[in-house]
Amino acid sequence: MRRKRRVKKKVRVNLSLLNTPEEIEIIKILRKFPEIITICVDELEPYRITLYLQELAGAFHGFYNKHRVVSDDLPLSSARLVLVECVQIVLGNGLRLLGVSTPEEM
Repeated sequence: MRRKRRVKKKVRVNLSLLNTPEEIEIIKILRKFPEIITICVDELEPYRITLYLQELAGAFHGFYNKHRVVSDDLPLSSARLVLVECVQIVLGNGLRLLGVSTPEEM
């Protein structure tokens, strides 16, 4: 089933505000996704996607428990919402590659 994409107004977001250790760790993990997929294909080891998704989910859980995503600081909130959306996209793509459906809302 195809998901409806919301049309978003383009807004400049200052991603340099993402500078806590937890945010940086998530960004580092997100950067590894294409490499993980390449390794899975080359080595015929799809289980690596599962390990990667667990690592990403664990890092996000730690971030979410420690930091508020939406706060009175609008620029920081906007940057964190972009980070959350990136995590959502990568988790969704990884789960779809494994044949696992994802909920539209939580």
